[in-house]
Amino acid sequence: MVSGSSTNPKLTEQGFKGVFRVVGRDDQQGPAVANYLMETLKPKKAAVIDDATAYGEGLATRSRKTLKAAA
Repeated sequence: MVSGSSTNPKLTEQGFKGVFRVVGRDDQQGPAVANYLMETLKPKKAAVIDDATAYGEGLATRSRKTLKAAA
């Protein structure tokens, strides 16, 4: 199976040998966005908007965690 939109790390952590994704995982995308924001734009404040969808939740959680660690 090739997934073009599954970003939850649990998908590939189950050990299935025939499951692949073509997008980064939430635990890669969230920190990447947060680090870019902090290193490039260097804001004094940042907000994370979580749309409460299954897709957005993982990204928001990982971004928020990285931003808090950088503060």
